[in-house]
Amino acid sequence: MAVAQSISATASQSAWLLNVCQTALVQGVLETQVAQTISAVIAQPVTLNAPDEDDMHFVEVVVGGQADALVTGNVSHFATVEHIAVMTPANFLEFWKRMSTER
Repeated sequence: MAVAQSISATASQSAWLLNVCQTALVQGVLETQVAQTISAVIAQPVTLNAPDEDDMHFVEVVVGGQADALVTGNVSHFATVEHIAVMTPANFLEFWKRMSTER
Protein backbone atom coordinates (compact mmCIF):
# COMPACT_ATOMS: atom_id res chain seq x y z
CA MET A 1 0.00 0.00 0.00
CA ALA A 2 2.84 2.43 0.82
CA VAL A 3 4.36 1.84 -2.62
CA ALA A 4 1.03 2.54 -4.33
CA GLN A 5 0.63 5.76 -2.35
CA SER A 6 4.11 6.99 -3.27
CA ILE A 7 3.59 6.16 -6.95
CA SER A 8 0.28 8.02 -7.10
CA ALA A 9 1.65 11.58 -6.86
CA THR A 10 -0.76 14.25 -7.95
CA ALA A 11 -0.12 16.47 -10.96
CA SER A 12 0.73 19.41 -8.72
CA GLN A 13 3.23 17.32 -6.76
CA SER A 14 4.80 16.16 -10.01
CA ALA A 15 5.01 19.74 -11.29
CA TRP A 16 6.54 20.84 -7.98
CA LEU A 17 9.10 18.03 -8.11
CA LEU A 18 9.98 18.89 -11.73
CA ASN A 19 10.49 22.53 -10.74
CA VAL A 20 12.72 21.50 -7.82
CA CYS A 21 14.81 19.27 -10.11
CA GLN A 22 15.10 21.97 -12.76
CA THR A 23 16.09 24.52 -10.14
CA ALA A 24 18.77 22.18 -8.78
CA LEU A 25 20.10 21.57 -12.29
CA VAL A 26 20.21 25.31 -13.00
CA GLN A 27 22.01 25.87 -9.72
CA GLY A 28 24.59 23.24 -10.67
CA VAL A 29 25.12 24.78 -14.11
CA LEU A 30 25.47 28.25 -12.62
CA GLU A 31 27.85 27.10 -9.89
CA THR A 32 30.06 25.47 -12.52
CA GLN A 33 29.99 28.59 -14.67
CA VAL A 34 30.71 30.87 -11.72
CA ALA A 35 33.60 28.68 -10.58
CA GLN A 36 35.14 29.07 -14.04
CA THR A 37 34.69 32.86 -14.15
CA ILE A 38 34.86 34.12 -10.59
CA SER A 39 34.56 37.88 -10.37
CA ALA A 40 32.99 40.39 -8.04
CA VAL A 41 29.79 42.21 -8.86
CA ILE A 42 29.24 45.68 -7.52
CA ALA A 43 25.51 46.20 -7.46
CA GLN A 44 24.14 49.72 -7.54
CA PRO A 45 20.63 50.44 -6.27
CA VAL A 46 17.95 50.17 -8.95
CA THR A 47 14.58 51.84 -8.64
CA LEU A 48 11.64 50.06 -10.25
CA ASN A 49 7.99 49.71 -9.53
CA ALA A 50 7.99 46.02 -8.59
CA PRO A 51 5.39 43.93 -6.74
CA ASP A 52 7.95 42.89 -4.12
CA GLU A 53 10.61 45.47 -3.30
CA ASP A 54 12.58 42.78 -1.44
CA ASP A 55 13.37 41.20 -4.83
CA MET A 56 15.16 44.29 -6.16
CA HIS A 57 18.59 43.10 -5.01
CA PHE A 58 18.32 40.34 -7.64
CA VAL A 59 17.78 42.93 -10.38
CA GLU A 60 20.66 45.02 -9.01
CA VAL A 61 23.04 42.06 -9.28
CA VAL A 62 21.83 41.22 -12.80
CA VAL A 63 22.40 44.83 -13.91
CA GLY A 64 25.72 45.20 -12.07
CA GLY A 65 27.02 41.87 -13.35
CA GLN A 66 25.75 42.50 -16.89
CA ALA A 67 24.05 39.11 -16.79
CA ASP A 68 22.16 37.76 -19.79
CA ALA A 69 19.13 36.86 -17.71
CA LEU A 70 17.54 36.63 -14.30
CA VAL A 71 16.52 33.06 -13.48
CA THR A 72 13.64 32.74 -11.04
CA GLY A 73 10.69 30.57 -10.21
CA ASN A 74 8.74 33.74 -9.54
CA VAL A 75 8.66 35.46 -12.95
CA SER A 76 5.59 37.54 -12.04
CA HIS A 77 7.62 39.55 -9.51
CA PHE A 78 9.79 40.80 -12.34
CA ALA A 79 7.10 41.51 -14.96
CA THR A 80 7.84 45.25 -14.87
CA VAL A 81 11.57 44.81 -15.45
CA GLU A 82 12.55 45.99 -18.92
CA HIS A 83 15.72 45.19 -20.88
CA ILE A 84 16.44 42.10 -18.78
CA ALA A 85 15.43 38.59 -19.81
CA VAL A 86 13.54 36.95 -16.95
CA MET A 87 13.42 33.15 -17.24
CA THR A 88 12.04 30.23 -15.31
CA PRO A 89 14.52 27.45 -14.52
CA ALA A 90 13.01 25.39 -17.39
CA ASN A 91 13.41 28.28 -19.85
CA PHE A 92 16.99 28.77 -18.70
CA LEU A 93 17.82 25.10 -19.29
CA GLU A 94 16.46 25.37 -22.85
CA PHE A 95 18.48 28.58 -23.36
CA TRP A 96 21.63 26.95 -21.93
CA LYS A 97 21.28 23.88 -24.17
CA ARG A 98 20.79 26.07 -27.23
CA MET A 99 23.80 28.25 -26.35
CA SER A 100 25.98 25.20 -25.62
CA THR A 101 25.24 23.59 -28.98
CA GLU A 102 25.89 26.84 -30.88
CA ARG A 103 29.46 27.06 -29.57
